[in-house]
Amino acid sequence: MARTLPNPIPYSRIMPGAQVRFRKRYTVLMTNAAERIGAVVLRAADDDGIVPVERAGAVAGDAVAVLDGVLLGNGGREVIRPDGTPRSPYARVLLEEIGVMVYQIVLAHRTFLRKRLPGDVRYWMERSSVSEMSIGRRTMRELTIDQMLERFPQLSREDAQKASRLRLFDPNPLAAYEAPHTWVDPSGYRLSDRIWRVDQRTRQQLDAMLMDGISQGLSAVDIARLSTRYLIPGREKVRTNKPYGSDMSYDAMRLARTEISAGANNAAYIAARRNPYVDGIDIARSLNGDPTCPICPQHATIDLSGVRVREPYPIDGAPIPPFHPHDMCGVRSSMTQSVQSVEDDLRAVLAASREANLTPYVSPVQAEQFTRNLLGDVLWNITRQALPIQPPLL
Repeated sequence: MARTLPNPIPYSRIMPGAQVRFRKRYTVLMTNAAERIGAVVLRAADDDGIVPVERAGAVAGDAVAVLDGVLLGNGGREVIRPDGTPRSPYARVLLEEIGVMVYQIVLAHRTFLRKRLPGDVRYWMERSSVSEMSIGRRTMRELTIDQMLERFPQLSREDAQKASRLRLFDPNPLAAYEAPHTWVDPSGYRLSDRIWRVDQRTRQQLDAMLMDGISQGLSAVDIARLSTRYLIPGREKVRTNKPYGSDMSYDAMRLARTEISAGANNAAYIAARRNPYVDGIDIARSLNGDPTCPICPQHATIDLSGVRVREPYPIDGAPIPPFHPHDMCGVRSSMTQSVQSVEDDLRAVLAASREANLTPYVSPVQAEQFTRNLLGDVLWNITRQALPIQPPLL
């Protein structure tokens, strides 16, 4: 197989960028938490700088409460409300970075479409007011020609064929998209549940580390320093065979990487579906991927070195990463049709739509509305506030 051509819609750096931004922000959250936990330990020390064993339970309880405040906030197990409102600092940072990333992916499609769409077609698509939305993963298929004719009897069969290929009038255009807070994983958990489970594992590790240090008579200063090394990503790991391990940031970071990957790839897929120039989906392995991974090669069309190993998936039949935790495989748009043939079909459908009074569904050309449809009103407003330059209100 030959080396692949450059991605026609270059957003491959967007997902890694979100990962980097999240890590920095999470590091700030956990640095503040570690300082507060250190203060809890130091306040409990006696005149010799040692925390008495009888105070261990109270110290661990107060320290765990600090951790809960970062991961769970005031939400308990409902870390994110059903409408998408985050109730903890961790959840807010994660959802902000996912939202910004989704918007950037949609903007990449908008930039591509604005450069290629004929002016009259672009004008027509930019003024669409149809934004039907239905969130929740289920199989998404193009309308058949007969279904298209039944839905739009004003169209000729030839125009119905073109409209079907372009996917401008498919019902429930966002039916294949899963918003970050509503995605249910194979175990049946939503994001709130997954964050809660991370908190439970991390608090057990923190509790065990504190109780162990106090029972061994470590100084309060040393225990406070250990808390910092355990909780903050990137700090030198503690060499230990203790059951609480050497890195308490691992679970929270792994969850974030997986959620960011899922958010990016779902957005990239649905934006590709609404882009009439795209007719296939590539799954590209990350340059930083594990070369020994047994799972990703089963799905990838582009390998670690950028070489095509199988043909693109049909746009309705692509598996969407992540395929496992930490997976950084990415969805890419594939375009095998000639630009001219797509433009001819677009103009023909535009002409037919004027006679039949048809309006296409919202597409990435309307980046703000499209992203709002993907994220929902609450997450879109959170995303707007997190952007350096806020897009217009809708």
